[in-house]
Amino acid sequence: MPSFSHHPSALVVPEEPLIAPGYPERFRVRLAGRVEQVWLPTAHSKPMYRAELLVAKSKPLQWTNPRAIIGMPIVEPPGEDFDEEAEAPTDAGKHLNTASLATVTSQLETVDVAFPSYPPFNYGDRVILKWQGQQMVPGVLAGALLRCSGVVSIRANQPIIYNPRYEIVPQFFVEKG
Repeated sequence: MPSFSHHPSALVVPEEPLIAPGYPERFRVRLAGRVEQVWLPTAHSKPMYRAELLVAKSKPLQWTNPRAIIGMPIVEPPGEDFDEEAEAPTDAGKHLNTASLATVTSQLETVDVAFPSYPPFNYGDRVILKWQGQQMVPGVLAGALLRCSGVVSIRANQPIIYNPRYEIVPQFFVEKG
């Protein structure tokens, strides 16, 4: 029977600077930035469209939304997601009727996660966006400006968001602002 030793291994992995220090390995995030490059799937591989986003702004999002649980579509108003005034907490449940709210609260345990006060990604960090099952994603090309949200997973010091929700930001609004 093999025996295990408590001695450190001879192979030591060098410490790399952590991406999103203080944040968990998986968390919801909203990002804004420019697509730096895209990778198209080869002809004989499984369809997976990948893009690398150069982050300009980021902020964490809470895990649960009662509207998503009961099947109501979530409409995110454009342009309000990174305003400082919009970061004040709001009452998310005020749009639900009381019957739906009672059902949701009996099945859902809301846990507010205390994230650090700084954004998860700095200006210039790179995040990979992957759309599984897609050969092409309309509008997501190198140089495009995006706002996207989803669950980011940081493994092997590489942040990846699978099948993110995204919004293409017109170049006109960036130049005027």
